[in-house]
Amino acid sequence: MLTMLVDNGYPSFRSFPSFTNQRISIGDKWQAKAERVVDPLNKGIFTKLPILVEYTYLKDELFHGEEVYVFSAQWATRYGISYWDFAGDKDLKSAQGSHKATMYVSKKSGNALVVRDMVDETFIYNDGNSYSFKGSISMFTEYPPAYDKSKLIPALQRVASVSEKELKEILEKPANESNWIEGEKKSIDSMKNNDFESGINSGKSNSSSAEKKIAKAGNQTSGAKTNGSGSGKMKNQSQKKKNSMDEIQSKISAGKNPASNSKSEKKVIVENTAAGIRLTMQNLNFKPDSAELLPGENERLDQIAQVLKEVPEQMFLVEGHTASVGYEKGEMKLSVERADSVATALIQRGIPREKFICKGSGGTKPIADNSTSEGKAKNRRVEITILE
Repeated sequence: MLTMLVDNGYPSFRSFPSFTNQRISIGDKWQAKAERVVDPLNKGIFTKLPILVEYTYLKDELFHGEEVYVFSAQWATRYGISYWDFAGDKDLKSAQGSHKATMYVSKKSGNALVVRDMVDETFIYNDGNSYSFKGSISMFTEYPPAYDKSKLIPALQRVASVSEKELKEILEKPANESNWIEGEKKSIDSMKNNDFESGINSGKSNSSSAEKKIAKAGNQTSGAKTNGSGSGKMKNQSQKKKNSMDEIQSKISAGKNPASNSKSEKKVIVENTAAGIRLTMQNLNFKPDSAELLPGENERLDQIAQVLKEVPEQMFLVEGHTASVGYEKGEMKLSVERADSVATALIQRGIPREKFICKGSGGTKPIADNSTSEGKAKNRRVEITILE
């Protein structure tokens, strides 16, 4: 199991190569979206480029004694016209060019064994300088291709309790996760088909009663006002003077969430992202101020393990998140520990240890407003991405 300290945007290609799920013959073509990360001047600033790749099935062949499929892959380099990565190199003004690659893919494993890429592209910077790259690049690889997402549908139905039609819809439409890519972000959560059907309006759910209970518990922990009392202040007024370490950890902790036997509180969100299918576990039950999972999470972890077992060749990114309470170092530490804890629980369920990459983001990636208890409860989560 690896722990990611810094995400530099690698791998340099995501969702590449990507193969059709249709039966094909020699000469057939298909297209698929992918993502590329570049740093032409080795500045340590990485810029993401969306690419549309056209594949062609060329022939069958032997490569070092192994039977392989031979494919071509072509794509254009286009940047600064309709796409920008606002988190990338601000000095990079535009880029243009082309790539023509030949790939040898193992018939036995489905892995791309070698990719030979003919490159002709130019990067233009705001200072007027341009840098051109022309020639061939050979990449000898052992990574698996983008997986067949359709085979995950039965397992995803169990973990998210949604219909096959809904899952197919989300898997066919890539998410708008980053700030440069177009498209509509779609998600499915496990509460939709349970007791919360009435809370959903045009694809958006209102705050559930489970979330309100958690929010209230979070308010009582931090000493903020609650909706259920006059002043809502904690009786122990001595805690209001200083934010002690215990107080801060209590604010960070999602372990104050009340344990419940109600399946409706066991929320799992399924999303299709640029990096792969992401399963988000909200309302996780940890022991207070720790990364130790409570027994009530066993069923949900069992179901997620079954999903991951459907794609044994893929890597899994486990990313922990906390609410932001102004203690960045503690938030980051706790988020890493909780990501490790979830990964360890999945390893105990038969997923190989070497398949996991763990990362903590603390409170730096909120999905809701940190100024409200409901928002903080949503921000306390662990995400598991099946990487492409």
